[in-house]
Amino acid sequence: MKNGRLLIACVLVVAGLAVFWGTRPGVPVSGGENDPLAPATTPGSPSAAPNPPLVVTSNTPPGVKGAFTPTPRPRQPNGTPLATGGSPPANPAPAFIPGSLPVPADAPPPDLRAEIGAVQTALRDFRTALGGNPVGTNAEITKTLLGDNLKQIKIPVPPGSQLNGQGELCDRWGTPYFFHQLSATRMEIRSAGPDRQMWTPDDVQQ
Repeated sequence: MKNGRLLIACVLVVAGLAVFWGTRPGVPVSGGENDPLAPATTPGSPSAAPNPPLVVTSNTPPGVKGAFTPTPRPRQPNGTPLATGGSPPANPAPAFIPGSLPVPADAPPPDLRAEIGAVQTALRDFRTALGGNPVGTNAEITKTLLGDNLKQIKIPVPPGSQLNGQGELCDRWGTPYFFHQLSATRMEIRSAGPDRQMWTPDDVQQ
């Protein structure tokens, strides 16, 4: 009799628990549309896109630890490094090259002084042989150098110079030299230069 009552009491307790749990309101599943912890969204608005994964690249060769090879910076045509993220200018400044500057058209050639120096050498040889410079105009001095002197010593026409139809000693452009007697042993020689006009800025004297 006692065992029967105990069994009935257990059955009643189990039935009561079942009724209690069955009548409780449902708990929303986390992450659903009824989740109070989920971020609020406006109807019609796109859902927030998940953050893309962070990708880290390295230029370290495989199998080498601690190695780092810097990426070379781009350079302009003249060799100047570009600023990070920059682009070459539309008209980059040309690099300076020694000797590339234009030479004025009226500039005397660099060896003109050497040619005048050769005339000075001819006069020196004449002084050594006869004791002094020849005198007179260009034609008279040239005639004396070519053998019309007391010892009939002939001095050849200096390299770079030439004779015109009047027997005058001329520069490479065919302009007669101007001889200025400074003393018995000193003679100044002037070339008219490329413009063939005496007493202009391109004259060369020695």
